[in-house]
Amino acid sequence: MESIKTFSIADYVILACILTISSGIGVYYAVVSRKRRSSKEFLLAGRNMGAVPVATSLAVSFVSSITVIGTPAEVYLNGCMFSFYAVNYLTTAIIAAHFFLPVFYNLGITSVYEYLEIRFKSKACRIVSCCVFIVQTLLYMGIGIYAPSLALNAVTGFPLWGSVLTVGLVCTFYTSIVSNLLRIQKERERASVGKIV
Repeated sequence: MESIKTFSIADYVILACILTISSGIGVYYAVVSRKRRSSKEFLLAGRNMGAVPVATSLAVSFVSSITVIGTPAEVYLNGCMFSFYAVNYLTTAIIAAHFFLPVFYNLGITSVYEYLEIRFKSKACRIVSCCVFIVQTLLYMGIGIYAPSLALNAVTGFPLWGSVLTVGLVCTFYTSIVSNLLRIQKERERASVGKIV
């Protein structure tokens, strides 16, 4: 039986460089984006982006390690049945683009939670739906970090706990920069509204 290969020093350096670059992108855009005046401008890019960057961003946000690792296994086990998923996904995207997105755009809202609050006239509905999504995302992200860590461990012998910890720390760092930036922008918005009043 062939022994599992382990990382050499060069491999660790390359991994560290990749994680540093990922973090560096977050730091760079956090610094550059300080010039933006509001969180809506940050989240919606001033509503002046073209269709291609928006579509690319949305498509990439749905591709995760679970997709990359799981899709080949699914196709291998079940054959072309997976193509029905693509057909259904395309149909759903077309329906959402023609019926739901125009409503959100015309209302000038940035999330479905804002729509729920407007539709049901209930802040509690917005908070509960947001909390359910947060719990679902936490569970999903656990698997999203564990899947590539398990694959990395199986192929290279890199410790599973080390991979989970490293990826988790980089993601937390990256997210905290963006969250801090949004908090600062909201404080600026409140201060500017206070000056006007």
